Amino acid sequence: MLTLAIDTSAVTSVAVVSYEEDGSVRTLAARHTAETNTQAEVLVALVKETLEDASVAPADLDVMFVGVGPGPFTGLRVGIMAAHMLSFVWGKPLHGVMSLDAIARDVLVSGAVESPFVAAIDARRKELYWASYAADGTSLDGPHVTVPGELPAGAVVCGAGGSVQRALLEEAGLSVHPDFAELQPSAASLAAFGAGVLARGGSLLGLEPLYLRESDAKVPDAMTLNPRLNPSLNGGAA
Repeated sequence: MLTLAIDTSAVTSVAVVSYEEDGSVRTLAARHTAETNTQAEVLVALVKETLEDASVAPADLDVMFVGVGPGPFTGLRVGIMAAHMLSFVWGKPLHGVMSLDAIARDVLVSGAVESPFVAAIDARRKELYWASYAADGTSLDGPHVTVPGELPAGAVVCGAGGSVQRALLEEAGLSVHPDFAELQPSAASLAAFGAGVLARGGSLLGLEPLYLRESDAKVPDAMTLNPRLNPSLNGGAA
């Protein structure tokens, strides 16, 4: 199963991933940037460059995935709009994946955590976007956006939200796992999670963004992300 994934819930991340019949995963190419001021323009370039790096053309893809958050209004809109337009133009199925599931998969694959944990990213305003998981990766609760003190008591916190809000988390009696204190949702892990669910006959999310709170931002210019108006999105690697 050859996949393209996009996630813009925290950083801007794009990956081409091959999910094999035996359940193994190969990341053929991946790019990311923490740049958010020109996220729409950056994403256009990343998609094109990632396909070229993987020597994959849009016609070669079997399925696409996009992170639907939780995350900020503008960031999520950029990623979801781009993925939706590309899937339409390329004629490829598109599935939404909760972005925190990408962090949970990284934690689970590492084998470094043997107890329930929380995946968390920074939501600003001294808050976190978070979801909790059992030691085997089963979703327990969330996603939510709250102050750090409202996370489950005694939870081990994994994800970049832990480093940003470390002081408040420790005040609340919560620990930040040192191996995952800078971990953000990645498109490669998002694709691996989504492809695994589909391979097991499961279902994923739609494209409704998980904002979790009201927006105070503007919607990005859709023209920037429209493949008909931006020729660089119509092609791919030869």
